[in-house]
Amino acid sequence: SEVRVGDRVFVKEVTPDKGCKGTVRFLGSVDFVDDMSEWLGIELDQQMGRHDGTVQGVRYFAAGKDRGVFVTLNKVVKLDSDENYNESCDVSLCESSLSAMSPAPPSQSRSYSATPTTRVRRSLSL
Repeated sequence: SEVRVGDRVFVKEVTPDKGCKGTVRFLGSVDFVDDMSEWLGIELDQQMGRHDGTVQGVRYFAAGKDRGVFVTLNKVVKLDSDENYNESCDVSLCESSLSAMSPAPPSQSRSYSATPTTRVRRSLSL
């Protein structure tokens, strides 16, 4: 489905083997690349980016320090609404897949603890 500003996405490779979740903050062409292809400005959940939304003096979007990154559409996966609530990006794509196959049945994941890991497990097991 189409990616729009405000959508939650997973950026496949922010650094060579680590991806990160983030929010689309900009969609369009950019001045720092000669082609007219469409770029996505992503505000990452962690400080794994390269800027704060400003590149070569042009403010494309607002993000925290080192939380901004520009990518093309083929570098992102749009998250569904269940995953949109998961703000964490401490795990790589591989680790996320392993957690999804966790042996704990879904009924046990609704514990009384409100830790982020509980939220992650519940969203991945849906």
